Amino acid sequence: MPTSANPAHVFPPRSFVGQLPDDLRGEFLRLGSPRSFSRGDIIVAEQDRSTEAYVILSGFVRVVNHTATGDAAMIAIRTRGDLIGELAALDGSPRLSTAMAAGAVKARVIDGPRLRAFAAAHPAVADAISRSVMAKFRAATRYRVATGQPSALARVALVLSHLADIYGRPVSNGVLIDIPLPQHDLASLVGVAEKSVARAYRQLREAGAIAATYRRVLVRDLALLRRYADGS
Repeated sequence: MPTSANPAHVFPPRSFVGQLPDDLRGEFLRLGSPRSFSRGDIIVAEQDRSTEAYVILSGFVRVVNHTATGDAAMIAIRTRGDLIGELAALDGSPRLSTAMAAGAVKARVIDGPRLRAFAAAHPAVADAISRSVMAKFRAATRYRVATGQPSALARVALVLSHLADIYGRPVSNGVLIDIPLPQHDLASLVGVAEKSVARAYRQLREAGAIAATYRRVLVRDLALLRRYADGS
């Protein structure tokens, strides 16, 4: 389990765990117990009244809401260093969304009372949780508007721009999405076939928006990528 005092090589610096104070990070991660999930497993379910929170150590998680017709609309992506389920853990209210594993996921599960006690004892952690919650609400608002795009190209561009905002690391020739991102995982997150992701990658590369390898994506022109995400 990663508990390094310096998470630069383990957790994205803008993730929840990456932003925890160095002297509290390892202690926070030791609160929970290990849990593993396979692709398609439900980690938390919408309207469920369980109160555990989960810290993702590896893998990708899709966060979805269900419409009145039963369709699932993806509203967010979570990956290593992210905290999910914290609202229910803090106030005991029903879950607002469903979180499901998009592939193999390893996490730490922390029960609600333990999380609340730790946050109460460590104001810096409470502040980090509050910032994380607010950032998620802002991102979810944008996602609800943008995920109505019908084309695979717009969906892929949306996900990449979202990941660049949260997990991007500025480099000399753009913004590196500093998490492993193979195309089959992205296809699962976007909800399209892998060949559609490959086509979208090719279009975005040819336009100069991204440069992609098997495991990493470099965003060369973030403004252009966002225009594709908007369907323009």
